[in-house]
Amino acid sequence: MRNRLGLENSEKAAKIDLEIDERSANEAINHTIKILAKVQGFDEIHKSTIDTISELTKEFLKNFGETAKILVEKAARRR
Repeated sequence: MRNRLGLENSEKAAKIDLEIDERSANEAINHTIKILAKVQGFDEIHKSTIDTISELTKEFLKNFGETAKILVEKAARRR
């Protein structure tokens, strides 16, 4: 059976070891913020600004994940 992510074999996908620690995630978020600032034409950005945007991004992703989980559970109950 094919799942919604388009993966043919979900057992095979589950075996992929992708361990991302919090430090790596923070570095990725900070790097993304710097790239987006550069794309928008900023010459420089203060570290405090990066930290603030990073915290807001993490909070958004946390809330998004929690909301998605709730909606998936509600959908599963309807079946």
